[in-house]
Amino acid sequence: MKKLQSWILLGALALACHASAGAGGAAAPYTGKVVDGQGRPVAGATVESYQDSSPAAANAAPDFALKERGVTGSNGSFTVSAGGGTTIVVLKKDGLAPAWSTFTPALGQSSQPLLLTAPTSLAGMVVDDKGRPVPDAEVWVSLAVSALQLGDSVQRNTILGKPARDCFSARTDADGRFRLTNFPANSQANL
Repeated sequence: MKKLQSWILLGALALACHASAGAGGAAAPYTGKVVDGQGRPVAGATVESYQDSSPAAANAAPDFALKERGVTGSNGSFTVSAGGGTTIVVLKKDGLAPAWSTFTPALGQSSQPLLLTAPTSLAGMVVDDKGRPVPDAEVWVSLAVSALQLGDSVQRNTILGKPARDCFSARTDADGRFRLTNFPANSQANL
């Protein structure tokens, strides 16, 4: 059931990407703030902005490309350029798990800050159809959703495609085992 929910979410995000890209919206800045688990601003975090560069056809999957890189200010704030389509913003700071936000101008932006949390790991084993370990297999996150309880509301953010793979990928060892480090504990992923 969770896999089905993830695919439905991916489909809805793809439609939102293409609907807003097809609308030909003008570039708009996306502003935000990043905080740690105690609510303190995180200065000097890396900010990466990925924009959907796929054709606006309804059957094309989103194709996110890195467009901009910067750092958060002393108060944890950042601003990135956003085109008319969907933008995924990824925030990284050493010692903390990445956070991300998906921004579609037509849907507006959240006023909630993004939260960098303590990292955890995703680990497992890749086997073939006979149950034998597969060494040197590439494993990556194709889609991840974070859900944070913020007061009375829940903030859900999605990362997929290239931004997800850039953040979370590994290769299996000789025993077919893998470990994706630095994953946020409050998130779910499809591998």
